[in-house]
Amino acid sequence: MKHNNQLPGEHFRKDWQSRVKTWLDQPGRKKSRRIARVQKAARIAPRPVDGLIRPAVRCPTVKYNTKLRAGRGFTLEELKAAGIRRKEALSIGVSVDHRRRNKSEESLQLNVQRLKAYKAKLIVFPRKAGKAKSGDAEASELSAATQLTGAIFPVTQVWAKEKARKITEEEKNNSAYEQHRKARSIARLHGIREARRKAKEEEEANKKNDSEIITIELPECVVQAEKQDVDPVAMPFADQVRPTVVPQGTLATIQSKMTPLMLYVVSLAQFIDIMNGSSMTVALVDITNSLGFDSYNAQWIMSSYIVTFGGFLLLAGRVGDMYGHRNVFLAGQVWFGLWSIVISFSTSPVMFCITRALQGIGASMSVPTALGLIATTFPVGPKRTGALSVFGGFGAAGAVVGLLLAGALISAMTWNWIFRFSGIFSFVLFVLGYLAVPITAPKSPEGNMAQRIDVAGAMTATSSLICIIYYISTGSATGWASVQTLPVLAAGLVLLGLFLWIEARLVANPIMPFRIWRLPSFSSAFVAILFLQGQFQGFVYFSTLIFQNIMGYSSMQTALAFLAHSIATIVLFTALGKILPRFKRFKPFILTGFVFRSVAAIMFAFVHASTSYWTLPFLGLMIHVIGLGTSLLPAQITALKDAKNEDQGVVGALYSTGLQIGAPFGLAIVTAISENSVKLDGAAGDGAAVSKDLLMKSYRNGLFGVAALGVLGLIVSAILLPNMPKEPVMDAAPSELKEEMAAGEKIEA
Repeated sequence: MKHNNQLPGEHFRKDWQSRVKTWLDQPGRKKSRRIARVQKAARIAPRPVDGLIRPAVRCPTVKYNTKLRAGRGFTLEELKAAGIRRKEALSIGVSVDHRRRNKSEESLQLNVQRLKAYKAKLIVFPRKAGKAKSGDAEASELSAATQLTGAIFPVTQVWAKEKARKITEEEKNNSAYEQHRKARSIARLHGIREARRKAKEEEEANKKNDSEIITIELPECVVQAEKQDVDPVAMPFADQVRPTVVPQGTLATIQSKMTPLMLYVVSLAQFIDIMNGSSMTVALVDITNSLGFDSYNAQWIMSSYIVTFGGFLLLAGRVGDMYGHRNVFLAGQVWFGLWSIVISFSTSPVMFCITRALQGIGASMSVPTALGLIATTFPVGPKRTGALSVFGGFGAAGAVVGLLLAGALISAMTWNWIFRFSGIFSFVLFVLGYLAVPITAPKSPEGNMAQRIDVAGAMTATSSLICIIYYISTGSATGWASVQTLPVLAAGLVLLGLFLWIEARLVANPIMPFRIWRLPSFSSAFVAILFLQGQFQGFVYFSTLIFQNIMGYSSMQTALAFLAHSIATIVLFTALGKILPRFKRFKPFILTGFVFRSVAAIMFAFVHASTSYWTLPFLGLMIHVIGLGTSLLPAQITALKDAKNEDQGVVGALYSTGLQIGAPFGLAIVTAISENSVKLDGAAGDGAAVSKDLLMKSYRNGLFGVAALGVLGLIVSAILLPNMPKEPVMDAAPSELKEEMAAGEKIEA
């Protein structure tokens, strides 16, 4: 209670309850007690003015433990060690705190020495003059005594400064962090590793005792199947037995030597697929004039390929998971090469569009299975990051090299040789893939063909994607709400809803498991990919138009202008493959990439007809390369890192679908901004300079739209992308931990 207010009925059982007498009707006793204390102090004076001597203590918290301060009183243990009785202590100016305890020998000895030094200088006056008793000071000491007015034995801070010394070689080589992580991993995973070791020993023992191996001789390979309560005669035809194909003989020898080339084979497959699509930007005019496309149907030169490419990705990815990524990859190369050759002999717009659409199916079979092969071949860590950097570098370079190749082939020959080159290159990749890509064991679940592939889900997914991509690809040309496009969008949305219902309710082996979308790393990276690819497509589109229509470059000169971009992209992606494994967080890279891309778009917005290539255009291309590498590769790694091996094909397909949807959708948005901001048809004047000014104004607004798209992607990605990746369980041998930690990569179970 404050002041002299009357205390309530309950005294809260304080420590002073047994010795302080306060009645409810006598609050004035507080003042009388104070007067009594003053009178008692006067009777036992003289004593130090500063008050009782207090101990030197350290606070119990980590923050203040290093600082000494004056405590409330000495402990009973300290008084006993100094030879002072508890009742005597207060009479000679020593404070006592019976609650405090000594937790260390250091504090005990410090305060004992403090008390002994105090006793050595203490002068005790007798109660009665001339009648000194034992322990009182002598007359000579009393005559020389003076009263102290300052602090009595003040507490001084002691700062222990360690002497500098040379760091030993052992300290340089040994890391406390590594030792701690190694010990933590060994202690935490000891039981799990022991259980796995015992299970492996039991499995090997059971195989030796109970298993029978049935060998079916086939050319170049042996199909081995372990007997699982199935009659040996029916073994080759049993659906529930999943064979593992083991290469033998000459093929095995060749594959063992060419397996390191597998990464470059699948990367070149993506390179040729993307290059074939981007080359149409330069060849569009030549194909239109050669085959007689009108202005309305010319968009199908590019859209027919994009629609089937994006529409069949999900189906191809799931089929690759079921029947082996290698088989689907090789089939895709043959299909793509065959229809590429057929396209080169097209004689009409209808034939060109049909064969071009069939070519897109082959491309859809290559990309997701290539990602699946990389994910299942290279473990999570520096190896997979390096492989994805090579794969992503070839893909990003393919979009720009397509412009260069198309310009060179059209200038030297005709547009037909673009497809002939693609076809020949695909057949070469088929041969290299057959020799270099390892044979993978397919996942064949129980059930008939329709149940294994999920035909209903495949049909609805493919149909809905084709409708949606068709709407996005053609909406800008025919009108977003026109009679030709709006019903297609409605059909695509209905089919998409039907597909989701089928996957959730009807099938046991869905073509798109919903567990994939519950991975925060994949779902957030998928959204980021939509913005990244839309921004990339818009930048390449407007920069190409600026080179040709504003700066007056020819097709070949435009292709050469992008050559530095292609070379820098491959170099940067290769370097990032070695740098990124040192980091655990990829979110800052992705956000930084959005910023660099937007800056590059703004730089191109200020290019004019007399601008030198080596100023704004070249700097803009280099800045765009930095943004491309720091965003696209980390987003790709983030999307694939948490998926299981049996889902890598579907994850790769969904990732590629995001690329195919994001590119036309982003391009449609920025071209709409460009076209609606300036009405070129009603422009006044007919001079070339005026026309270029109006064109550049339109392109400038479109590039501002590209930058705005990057800012929007930056905001959305900052919200959705996880700040820290989920740490995988460490399950590596102690000897392997140091190498993986040095690379900065988390160790996965």
